[in-house]
Amino acid sequence: MKIIAFPFAGGNRHSLSFMKKFLPKEIELIIMDYPGRGSRINEPLMYDINNITTDAFKNIKQLIQDDDYLLYGHSMGAMVAFLLCKEIEKRKLKKPLKLIVSGRSAPLVKRKKKNISDLPKDLFWKEVVSLNGTPSGLLDEPSLKELFEPILRADFKAVEEYEYSETHALNVPIDVFYGNQELKDLGDINKWKEESNKEVNIYELEGDHFFIYNHGKHITKSLVKEFFQYQ
Repeated sequence: MKIIAFPFAGGNRHSLSFMKKFLPKEIELIIMDYPGRGSRINEPLMYDINNITTDAFKNIKQLIQDDDYLLYGHSMGAMVAFLLCKEIEKRKLKKPLKLIVSGRSAPLVKRKKKNISDLPKDLFWKEVVSLNGTPSGLLDEPSLKELFEPILRADFKAVEEYEYSETHALNVPIDVFYGNQELKDLGDINKWKEESNKEVNIYELEGDHFFIYNHGKHITKSLVKEFFQYQ
């Protein structure tokens, strides 16, 4: 079985690699890089979540033809995984056993946060730091900031300009994880239940937007507990 995972804004294939140590060797973790970072650093950045999803589909369609698989995404990655599920069902391809999302209100909930993708540099970085996910030492390295800033701006723009399109509900079960210090309106989380005709389970965990790093073992085992018997 495979887990195909999609990182948060500014992330790359290393951003979710902490999950590997909690998975049994029988399960393959594949973390996708978006264009313009990681293994795809020389490719142009994308500024539209639908284009990012189309790109993701091209890169996973060969991976999902045979083995059972799960889709997982955090924050922006949750939206990519969700839209990818829609595309897979639309094309009548082999569906994931489950969609797992974290750090994201339901897609139909309008964004309540202010847009930051076009802010001046100082204000932009102030907002980025407030999310508590800035890599250690990044702010003290001007060259790293210059490298990461366009990537972050592109991803934030893709998230900020996403417009919900009401289509069919998925026929895939969904697990939703959220940090109680960030997403306080349970109604915004519960609306995930409108996105699937199958079971939707919602789990609250302690933490802010990057709560996943404090609950790596719990979340990772939860992804596969129905499909693999831990010893």
